[in-house]
Amino acid sequence: NDFNVHAPEEVPASWAIQVDGRPAPTAPEDTVDPEDAVCMVCFDGNSCDANQILFCDGCNASLHQTCYGITEVPEGDFFCDRCQAVQWFASECDDWYYHFCKDAVSCALCPLYHGGLKPTTDGRWVHLCCAIWSHSPVKNLDEMMPVDITAVEKAPIGSTCLYCQQSSGYLMSCCGKEEDGQVCKAMFHPLCAWFKGNYLETTITDPAFKNYPEGLHFRFTCGKHCPSEHAGEDLRNLQVKLRTKYKILEEDLEGIPGKNKKKRKNKKKK
Repeated sequence: NDFNVHAPEEVPASWAIQVDGRPAPTAPEDTVDPEDAVCMVCFDGNSCDANQILFCDGCNASLHQTCYGITEVPEGDFFCDRCQAVQWFASECDDWYYHFCKDAVSCALCPLYHGGLKPTTDGRWVHLCCAIWSHSPVKNLDEMMPVDITAVEKAPIGSTCLYCQQSSGYLMSCCGKEEDGQVCKAMFHPLCAWFKGNYLETTITDPAFKNYPEGLHFRFTCGKHCPSEHAGEDLRNLQVKLRTKYKILEEDLEGIPGKNKKKRKNKKKK
């Protein structure tokens, strides 16, 4: 799914003028509805009783049960795997560890904090969205872990992400072509491209998903090679705004998960 939706229509400016018989205008809300969220794995906001979107009580990550491998909704607090790991580290280390909680568990394929993290087969961690976009096999689909990222291709020496200018992790090439027919040389972390409003096209090539995420084909483009129907600065800015709205707050990753955190309700489809 993409976030290409039309912006809501605005009322005429004259309606803001208060006159007799007209209801007082509603003050704009600066806060986001705590139940308005999308899954950090599939980037879809739809949910149902059998596949709710749960909020981690440690970092506020929003995750579908199926996407993140949550077989049962816990009766008490729910902590994602990342927060459980940080809690364990904090219990085993000295007090100094408290100040490094945000960076204690990070994705091996991108430099961003946003996303549902899962352990890998070689002792690292990875965002499930990054794992899926890099076609890294998920060994246990019930728990959605561990993830095997050992076969992820390394970018050519000297290559850097178009958006964050870092070379580490997994860099994907733009699927567009130049006017002379040559392949676009732009490379980027898929998650960096996502938050920059880039176009993403997903195609199911094998519904059996024998070795998930095999059976899925992803097509990312840079801004220059975005399909014409999705091109334009206004549309791109809208995408950036919508996607950033659901981006995890880095301040929620600070401190030991579960301590002095504001809890959020599980989101159900209305």
